[in-house]
Parts: sequence; structure tokens; C-alpha cells
Amino acid sequence: YHTTMHLFHLLIQFRDLCQQDKWMSVSRSDSAVVRLAIFFHDIVYDVKRKDNESRSAKLFAEAFINDVKPRSLSEGEIKRVVFFIECTASHLSHQDKDDKMLKYFLDFDLAEELLQSHYVKSYVDNVRKEYSCYSDEEFAKGRSGFLKKMLSYEHIFYSPALRERYEKQAMENMKWEL
Repeated sequence: YHTTMHLFHLLIQFRDLCQQDKWMSVSRSDSAVVRLAIFFHDIVYDVKRKDNESRSAKLFAEAFINDVKPRSLSEGEIKRVVFFIECTASHLSHQDKDDKMLKYFLDFDLAEELLQSHYVKSYVDNVRKEYSCYSDEEFAKGRSGFLKKMLSYEHIFYSPALRERYEKQAMENMKWEL
């Protein structure tokens, strides 16, 4: 499921957020940070490794520090993108963070769980394909552990707007998958 379609879904979520004035206004800096975090957050992805997020963040930082003109992003913006990417290692452990855009970004990354019921089977099949290097038993154990952990939280989305819009369906989808 870590494909260009995943990136597309995140960008659509972000676009929709930006078009909803009632939710919030998004600055040029916030927009750049979120879009870059979307594009780079899974650029390094190996299902057998536990350091994909830090490797993706490092690749982003190296690219922007070494290969892109320094004036295109401030040092603070580069650090913020790196932080956003690193936070995807544990989506729901950042409830104490005050950065509203970080919370939206993390919510967007969970968007695949939000898809309507008729898409869930396809999504689950794609996750299984991505983790095909594991036996069915290993995959089932890991996937059910992830789903149970997600379902143990009071809320799986930080942002009230996305929580209101998607959380019920996401919870139902995860329960169905279990």
C-alpha cells in the first residue's frame, strides 16, 4: 500500500483541508512542510526494517541541505519536515505536540484506514502483498497487533474535523479486518 496511490490519497486529504476555510488557513510554510513530508515520509520503505522513518528523514535532509538551493526552505522548515517524517514511526504517541499541521499530517497518513467498506478488502490485500516476505501466521500476528493497538486508543485521529468525519468508519473497518 506504500505506492503513489498512498501519496495521492494524502495529497487529496491535504487539498481538502486547505479548501475548507472553516477548518483552518494554511500558510505557505505549512503547505511546503506538509507536502514535502507527504512525499518523503515513505521514500525509504523496507518491511523488514524498523528504521524506515529515520532513513527517509535523513534522505530528505541530505537532499535539501546538499542538493537544493538553501533559500528554498529555511533551516526551521527543513527540521520540521524531518520531525514530521520521524513522527510517522509512531503515529499516536504525539498527542502532547502542539503542531496542528503535524497532527493533520499524521491523520492523513492513516487515511487508508478511512476508506469506505468496499475499498477495505482491496486495501488489506495490498498490505498483505507488501508484507509477503512474512508467513501468513507472522503477518496475521503483526497486523492484528497493530489493529488492536489502534483500537485501544480513545481516538485514532488528532484533528476534531477528521475525527468527526472518519473515525467511526475507520474503527468499523479495523474491527472488520480483525
